[in-house]
Amino acid sequence: MHHHSASIAIIGAGLAGLWLAYKLKSSYPSLEIIIIGPPDERCQHVSGWQLKSLTAADPFIEKSTIATFDEWRIRISGGEEVFHKADCFIYKTIDANRLKQNLRQYLSTQEGVFFKEVKALDYRCEDAVWYVRTEYGDISADRVYSSVSHQELSSVRQQFIGIKIREALSNEMFLMDFDIPQNSSAPRFVYALPTDTGYLMELTTFSEQDDPMSDALQVLQQWSIARLGRSFDEDDILEVEQGVIPMDSDYVVQDDVSYLGVAGGAARPATGYAFRQILLQTEFLVSAFNVDEAKSYRHFTRLTTWMDRVFIRVLQNQPYIAEEVFYGIASSLSGDQFSAFLMDESSLKEKLKVILSSPKLPFLKAAFI
Repeated sequence: MHHHSASIAIIGAGLAGLWLAYKLKSSYPSLEIIIIGPPDERCQHVSGWQLKSLTAADPFIEKSTIATFDEWRIRISGGEEVFHKADCFIYKTIDANRLKQNLRQYLSTQEGVFFKEVKALDYRCEDAVWYVRTEYGDISADRVYSSVSHQELSSVRQQFIGIKIREALSNEMFLMDFDIPQNSSAPRFVYALPTDTGYLMELTTFSEQDDPMSDALQVLQQWSIARLGRSFDEDDILEVEQGVIPMDSDYVVQDDVSYLGVAGGAARPATGYAFRQILLQTEFLVSAFNVDEAKSYRHFTRLTTWMDRVFIRVLQNQPYIAEEVFYGIASSLSGDQFSAFLMDESSLKEKLKVILSSPKLPFLKAAFI
């Protein structure tokens, strides 16, 4: 059995782990960092809003950005839709697999950064030293960060299957289109937009149970014909992406380990958007690196957290009203207000608009459980 040691051990070689390693090494060049875990080579896209007035993003993010939009559509069953145009915000989609590859390549050239492509089995702390156990031996470190969650999914989750088509089928962005065959116990929508590398379409389902989504390709094909007037063949599919995003705001910090990424609560419960919070979370962890008591980062305001919890209870009790809720929110807000709300930067007045736009009885019941 071999033993390795470093200043920092990061469990998880996905986007959150690599981004933290990159930012820690940039701020503290003398750190020795071990990144533990198999390479995350799955197809992955991450998206979110940012202010147009912000200066250029990190060069790694800029090189991985494949789409930007300031207008989008939200559609419900029957064809009613809301069209948003934002003046202050822009929606960006990033090829996360490209970003991970570029970060990994860069980190591999940095002195004092090591990759251990093995699974972390568990970890323990003895005499202020952390030991991460792997099948090939222990790895010791002064501090451990983990992007690997050991929590079971206990609530509603977003499950999605996405494909990227070779040809751009449209130049419009559909943020949420519920006007597809529905399941009353597991509402779903199509998300679609053109990118620099092809046309991205995803089918997302809200469900408490694992859903194989075996009809996903059929639904996406039907949607493409109905909405875009275009079909596609299997040979046109460049990539397939799938995953599960928890819609649960309760994350337990165990053993004084700093969790990051979705495992650390970066995904907003009501929407699943996580990338912006991963960046903010990393910024906090790096700034607090030499502050022993700074262990956790509050991702969302208390009011937003409460609103999301109420929304999730409503979905558990009456999942079929999901499209009514999202359509109501979109209808009550402008494009900029909608963007700010999903970023958790909206004003109290705008949050009240959202509350007033929601179906009253289901939300009142859920609010006082």
